[in-house]
Amino acid sequence: MSLEAEIPGSSIKVFGSCIDAIAGFGEELNIEAKTTQLILWTLNMSMTGQAIIRISPAFFDHYRVKRPIVSRDERGHAVKGESLRARVLLKTLRTVFRKNQNILSSLEKCRFSWDDPGVPAEGEVVNVEPRFHFKLLSQQGVSKKHSLRYGDTDPVVPLYRKTTQHKFTVDPHLLNDYIGHFHPKVTDIAIECTPEAVKIKSYRCELGIEPVGSHRTMHSEFTIASSDFASYSIQRNVQVAFNIKEMKTAVNYAADLSMLISASFDEPGKAIVFSVEVPDMVIADFAVVTHLEDPVPTQMTSNTETSIETRSGYR
Repeated sequence: MSLEAEIPGSSIKVFGSCIDAIAGFGEELNIEAKTTQLILWTLNMSMTGQAIIRISPAFFDHYRVKRPIVSRDERGHAVKGESLRARVLLKTLRTVFRKNQNILSSLEKCRFSWDDPGVPAEGEVVNVEPRFHFKLLSQQGVSKKHSLRYGDTDPVVPLYRKTTQHKFTVDPHLLNDYIGHFHPKVTDIAIECTPEAVKIKSYRCELGIEPVGSHRTMHSEFTIASSDFASYSIQRNVQVAFNIKEMKTAVNYAADLSMLISASFDEPGKAIVFSVEVPDMVIADFAVVTHLEDPVPTQMTSNTETSIETRSGYR
């Protein structure tokens, strides 16, 4: 085996939340296994969103990585790589968990492994098929096995940086309380930050797109006082706009884990990075490219309804 790992029952829900969050960004799960960490990542089709989740070996009851043979030198000696890499379809992987939904709450452990034969020596025949193996074991002694095909992938390359001018940390339930009020047709939102507060509002591109005869667009705007944040560092007034779907994925992930969520960003056109950490266990980064320009209007046109709410405290 090139990788062997065992997740305790108490951490299976967290692992499932990681898979769901990755699925909120892309259709493929890229896996990179190193001796120091297991990396799960994906990139959306438009290359405007990237999710990277790094899981420490301490998260597992058992974690062992055997470095793969990536090439042979001129004498035929094995040259080993730094990590194992594989790509699987998220739809297929999530089906494994959905099929076993009835026993997930009673699982004692989840074991998974994958075989990587590496580059064979000259004349050597390798009959190992590239597959992931999953084994779910319940407390009642029931076990189920699944096997998935996988393909090759590239090493993870973050398309963002977390050292930024602006950053805040907040309870994800507070954000959910606001973004849940946006109209379902709104795909982009803007956040306007000042030293005193954050405004979350509909992005102008979403206004007036309905065909003639449809309901008028609702423009929503909410203000959160800086005192409601766990930490708040805004160097100057700034506004960035981005896709709400990826933000919801990151916020829901933090809420599922009952952890705070941080946002790090610079100017329009650069990525905003939402980060969630489970101390000594998991570091999850969700990067979304912001629009190069941020033309959110200060006044609404006559065919637009406006809903504005200001709260100085979270209830």
